[in-house]
Amino acid sequence: MICPKSLMLHDNRNLCAGPEGGAACLAYCGIGNVQERLANYLPILQSASQLLSPSAFLASMVKSTFPQLRIDVLRHGLRHETLKPNKKIYGKRSSITLLYGGSISEHKGVHVLIDALSLIPSSRLRLNIYGSGNPDYVRAMQEKASSDSRIAFFGTYAESDLSRIYQASDVAVVPSIWYENYPFALNEALASRVPAIVSNIGGMAEIIKDRINGCTFQVGSAPDLARRIERILSSPALLNRLKRNLRSQTMPSVEDEAHAYETVYFTHASSFVSIPYRAG
Repeated sequence: MICPKSLMLHDNRNLCAGPEGGAACLAYCGIGNVQERLANYLPILQSASQLLSPSAFLASMVKSTFPQLRIDVLRHGLRHETLKPNKKIYGKRSSITLLYGGSISEHKGVHVLIDALSLIPSSRLRLNIYGSGNPDYVRAMQEKASSDSRIAFFGTYAESDLSRIYQASDVAVVPSIWYENYPFALNEALASRVPAIVSNIGGMAEIIKDRINGCTFQVGSAPDLARRIERILSSPALLNRLKRNLRSQTMPSVEDEAHAYETVYFTHASSFVSIPYRAG
C-alpha cells in the first residue's frame, strides 16, 4: 500500500526508504498522485479491527508512512511434514552446494549470486538454481552462467520436492536487492536446518543473525557475498555450529498460524454485525 510499484525500489534499482508523502515516488520513479493514493488507503487501514504483518520489518515500514496505525506481527507458518532436517556434518575439505530457490527476477538478485561465484575459482563449490520468472531475465542469467559448469538451472519445483532439494544442499542463498517481507524459501531452508547467506536488509536481516544461524552480506555486493562464501569454503566446519544453532530456532506451523488467526478473529467477533440467515 505504500509503494505503487510494490517493490520499494527506485527506477535505478536503489532501495527506497518510503514515499515521503509522494515526493520520493515522483522524484525517483516519475509516479504522481501518490499523496492522494495514500490518503485513500489510510481510512481503509484504520477501519480494520486489527492490522497484522508477517514481519516486524514490514510493520515498521508501513508505520513509517502511516504512524497512526497499530500493526501487530503474526508470522506465516510452514507445512513441516514436507520438510526434514538436513543432518550432514562437515569436515575440513567438504564440498559445498549452494541453493537458490524462488522467483528468478531482477529484484531477487540472482545476478549478484552468479557474479559472486565467478569470483571464486573453487572446484569444491556448486550452485543449484530452482524456480522460474521473467523469461528475459531467466535467459540472461542462463547465458551469464553458461561458462561455469558448477551452476545448474533446474526450473520449477513443487512442495513435494522440498525435502529432496534441501537434503542435497549445504547453504541457501537469498541475494535479493529489495527488502523482502517474509521470504518463505528462507524459512523452509532454516526449518530444514540448512544455514543461509542473505542480503543484510529487510525481512531477511530480521531472521538471520550473522554467524549465529547464517551469514549476511552487503546488499547488491557480489564481492562481499563471495567473501562470505569463501569463508565457508575455507572452513566448512563452520556450518556445523550454525546447524546446531538452528535446532533451537522454532518455526511456526501452518496449524500454529491458523490458530493464531482464529484467536484474533474471535477476539474481535463481538464487534462484527450478525445478519440472520433466512432460507429462500
